[in-house]
Formats: sequence, C-alpha cells, structure tokens
Amino acid sequence: SSAPVNRSGSVVAMTASFRRGQGRTASGVSLPRPRRNDDEAPAVPLLLAAVLVGQVLVHERHYLAAAHPDWLPVLQQVCEPLACTIEPYRRIESVLIDSSALVREREDLYRLEVGLKNTSDMALAVPALELSLTDSADEVVLRRVLLPSDWEASADILAPSATLALSLHLSLSGANELRMAGYRALVFYP
Repeated sequence: SSAPVNRSGSVVAMTASFRRGQGRTASGVSLPRPRRNDDEAPAVPLLLAAVLVGQVLVHERHYLAAAHPDWLPVLQQVCEPLACTIEPYRRIESVLIDSSALVREREDLYRLEVGLKNTSDMALAVPALELSLTDSADEVVLRRVLLPSDWEASADILAPSATLALSLHLSLSGANELRMAGYRALVFYP
C-alpha cells in the first residue's frame, strides 16, 4: 500500500483522532451514540450482588446452617429450586476420640466402645471411624471402616461441645489366628 502524498509530492502523515465523546470515525462519519437508560444502571450492580450472595449461600450452606441454625429455613428455600441438600457440617479437627475400648466378650465376639468429643461450638456431622487391629509388632493385621450407620445407637450429629458414646459388636472369625495384640482408631469424613 502507498501512503498519501500532497501536491508537492511529499508524504502526508495521517492521524486519527479518537477523543472521547467525538462520536466520529477516522473518516469523519458520525456514529450514533448508544443510548443509556439511567433507570437501569443501578439494577446491574444490584443483580450481580444478589447473584454473588446466592452463590455464597449455596456454596457455604452446610457451615451457615451449623453456625446459624435460625437461617435453616432460608437456606432450604434457596436449595429447593437447585435440588441441593443441607447436611451436617464437617470439621474433623474439632472431633476427638475422647475414649475407646475394645473388649473381648467371647472367642470371636468383641465390643468396641468409643467416645467422640465435639470441641466446636456448633453441631457437626458424626465421622466415620477406621479401626485397625495390630499385632505385637504394631503391624496392621485387619482394618475396617465403620460408618455412622454401623453403630448400634446411630446418630448423625455431634452436639456442640458434647461427647457422644458409641458402641458396636464386632464378630471376628479366626480372631486367634490374627495374633491381635492391640488396635488403633482414627476418625475421618469419607
């Protein structure tokens, strides 16, 4: 492409002015200005704020229901059209095994008793428990995961700052062959 030249034969430098508010193209043609409705301008940020609040409510619904139980009806209304559920809050660092005992009742029947302590100030979900039976060298000889539904007195929630006593009968066929000398218990959320 060739640059424009003036009558004397020298190259002319072309500059385009794009100043704000001129509403013209480089060729000087006027463009229509977009019309702005000042009544609709505040609606956009309000709509975006409402969407953000809704997103936070849905994402943090389990925590909000545990921390603010009186918000539960509002959270349920938000979840209803989205088909989401509100479950007990999970915070494993606030659940401690306060006590545990594995007692042999018969040849192959044991009773496991565990006390779970909630150190939080809000209700929490009851965790699963991993029970590992160990030999005299502290090697695992048998491992089993116990879900909250496996316990004899099943509970879904650990009350705030409370201890929940759980009990379970375990049938271990061939327990003498396992060389069991001890056990370890660990709580976790699956």
